[in-house]
Amino acid sequence: MQSVIHGAHCMSTALAKTAMESEHHWGAADLDDTDFNKEISRYMESTLIPDMIDTNSTVNAVDLFKEKPNTKRVFKAYMEEWEMEAVKDKNYKFMYKLLNKYGGLHMLDAEPENSQVEPYPCYIYDKEMQWDREENEWCAIAIPKGQQFNPKNMDNITLWCINENESLHTFISFMDQEDCIIVDPQGREVDPNTA
Repeated sequence: MQSVIHGAHCMSTALAKTAMESEHHWGAADLDDTDFNKEISRYMESTLIPDMIDTNSTVNAVDLFKEKPNTKRVFKAYMEEWEMEAVKDKNYKFMYKLLNKYGGLHMLDAEPENSQVEPYPCYIYDKEMQWDREENEWCAIAIPKGQQFNPKNMDNITLWCINENESLHTFISFMDQEDCIIVDPQGREVDPNTA
């Protein structure tokens, strides 16, 4: 009960402070949830889209954070500095950060031990990574296109350790990526047809 009272107090204090700082001059007692949501939306719009504020807008503040439809993902086809620590730390926050970079990308997978097998298209699983106990690092899970990930059947699955030898980055660079731009360490866009 105390947390509810404290939460209500904090909200009313914040509302009163917001009302005093904004160009709207109404009393704290006149504020309700609708006014609070409008003020939050107005604030979010003013920080994200300056000079385009509509105080009568019905836009929900959460909608402002949705990805823009023309935004393309940028994949840096090299080992970034933050990854050096992330791949070797068995902390799930690093796994999710690595998934954010690699998950869902397409790649050509090759079997180095069997040079007679042609490289085949795969995608990197976007829900989890595998911890390699021998190498002590996170590995991306490459799944052949048209197949689903099944942790009980790993026969067709390839684990790709994320390390400095750049082979994972190279195999990703060979494939066209939907809504994704691939860049090299110099920041130049990589054309998959010439990679």
